[in-house]
Amino acid sequence: MKAIPLAAALMLLSAAALAHVDVPGLDVNGQCVGDANGDSAVAINEIIQAVNNALDGCADLPVAIQFKAMVGDQAFACGTAYSGIGTANSQIVPADFRFYVSNLRLVSRTGAEVPVALEQDGIWQYQNVALLDFEDGSGPCANGNTATNSVVKGTVP
Repeated sequence: MKAIPLAAALMLLSAAALAHVDVPGLDVNGQCVGDANGDSAVAINEIIQAVNNALDGCADLPVAIQFKAMVGDQAFACGTAYSGIGTANSQIVPADFRFYVSNLRLVSRTGAEVPVALEQDGIWQYQNVALLDFEDGSGPCANGNTATNSVVKGTVP
């Protein structure tokens, strides 16, 4: 058996101490690998799902992102006067409130941006653009349309 010089042994020990410590059987969150329901046991159905995920990839999850129309700290209502708007502190009386959003992303726990693949409904969402419409065409919003939309639907990995 060949002896390892003391300096080399110390370098090996210090490198190991600086490295990330992996606990066998636990993921980065400290949960048992394969334990989908968090009960600290891996059941046969969890093993089957893990194998299917490994072969086919994980399914995308559906998401619905709800928007709320606000003017400053007040809820939007067509025909309502809002004061103190903008740098000139103007007063506005909106007659319509709709806009487009595009390239939506959710932020993961680690801070990574995850793109939302929009559901293609042929009305409110097309490719990577969604129309949000907060007025119903009644009363002071007579120039609008009756249909409204405040939700963007899609999937994320």
